Amino acid sequence: MADTTILDVSQYARLWRGVWWAQHLSMLLALVVGGSLVGASAVYLAGGLEELANALIRDTMAQTGLDTAKRDDALMNIAVFYWIARGLLRDSSLAVASFIAASVVLVATYALGCRRFRLRLLTVNLLALVAFTLLFGIAVVQLIRAGVLTPDYDPPSGRVAKSADQALATMCVIIFLPTLVLLTVQGVLAWRVWRHRLRNELAPTHLMTGSVGRNLAIGQFRLPIMSPAGIAIHLAILGALSVLAWQFSGWLGQALAYGPLYLLALMIWLIFLPMLMLYRASIGETAARYSDLADIISMGQQSGRLAIIAIVLVAARALWRVGTRLNLRKRDAIILKDKPPVLLLRSFADDVAGIPPNALVPRLLWRRKRLEETIGAELTRAGPFVAIGKPGETLPQIGAHRLYVGDAEWQHVVTSYITRAEPIILIAGKTTWVQWELTNIVALGRTTRLLIVFPRSTDAERALRWQNLKPALAGTLRSAADAIDIAGALAIFMRGDDFVVIRSRAAHESDYQAALRIAMFLIGQ
Repeated sequence: MADTTILDVSQYARLWRGVWWAQHLSMLLALVVGGSLVGASAVYLAGGLEELANALIRDTMAQTGLDTAKRDDALMNIAVFYWIARGLLRDSSLAVASFIAASVVLVATYALGCRRFRLRLLTVNLLALVAFTLLFGIAVVQLIRAGVLTPDYDPPSGRVAKSADQALATMCVIIFLPTLVLLTVQGVLAWRVWRHRLRNELAPTHLMTGSVGRNLAIGQFRLPIMSPAGIAIHLAILGALSVLAWQFSGWLGQALAYGPLYLLALMIWLIFLPMLMLYRASIGETAARYSDLADIISMGQQSGRLAIIAIVLVAARALWRVGTRLNLRKRDAIILKDKPPVLLLRSFADDVAGIPPNALVPRLLWRRKRLEETIGAELTRAGPFVAIGKPGETLPQIGAHRLYVGDAEWQHVVTSYITRAEPIILIAGKTTWVQWELTNIVALGRTTRLLIVFPRSTDAERALRWQNLKPALAGTLRSAADAIDIAGALAIFMRGDDFVVIRSRAAHESDYQAALRIAMFLIGQ
């Protein structure tokens, strides 16, 4: 390699972000469709479909604020959905089972592989999406061939059957079209990910971003040391969720059973409403009606129960992390008998350095993911992930195992870890102690096992961090460091007297994941 090699992971990380969004959308679609079918199947198998329809009819008749026209529309909608559910579950059980199976595979592969560079799972997810699309395509073709969407369609079963068939056809078309778009987009992205290369002389990128430390798992098992406060918080969360589930079991059951149905209806209605408004305007009727807004509000209220469940779970997860951090205070002794550690060196000020996460809910809540957690998630399988703990901290951050040592001994401890760590991760900081740590790495001849990571920041701040590290370098390393353009750099490592700079035009979690795995692959060579 030349004195400075530039590897730009922008395109690769962008491809993964595209795959990530496509998988999120297909997962949501699978959850709504599969969840609706699972709920309807459970009700049907339990013999409660007619009872449910009768209960809805009684509730509709008991509402005093509805005029005759609105009540008739509501009763017709109940009859239509009952007809659709009974027809599908009674006459098309194999198709329903196939839809459910495809939905389960989509959700499972998403849960296992969406946040990781696991192309085999991505391929399985793509095959499940192909099956999902084909099933809807076959349903659309059969309904069109039966003439359901033609104006003169008039089945012998009557008006309810006609409305049910037309509603089913409309739903299938509306779901099939975005599913086909998702399949196309995800297929193109997956194909490009498989073929992507950073450089012609390097291995295909997906080979460099495989599992890190696959065969380096820690050889012994050790029970974690728990703190009473952490255990109390975890038990309180489990108890509170259990009590809520017990006390609101009926509400929770209705939310899980009917929420996906109403959410699906809301999505279809929001897509179908603009076309309906255009049709009304074309024939001279009022395009927008109050009843349209009322329907949206009604379906939103019913499906909004799922949002309440999501908020409760997000709050529980936040409190659970507090309990985990309390437990980490007791984890200050790490067994290092079998495997060398992965050492994290950083300024304590960078403990809170964050990056935009891949996960959807944190993105919606504008919550950043800590850089240390991303590093740990990618490299911790290579060995115990350790760092010096900040003196006096009461709640350790989630990530590396903290080692708490006194002021008189921490330098000796760091030096001893530098001599045996595989690899050494140094977060480029602006303090003299980070410079001292790099000086010792150079003096001990461990630069070939070193990976310097830059937090997400402006190019000006990144340059200041790099300028602080340069005095620790000497000779050819210093002259090569002076020539490096640090703009956009996420990570830097050394191969002999040469530098390799991994950069990206963005600094999201996917960019750091790609940079970390590619760097570790090349360092391992």
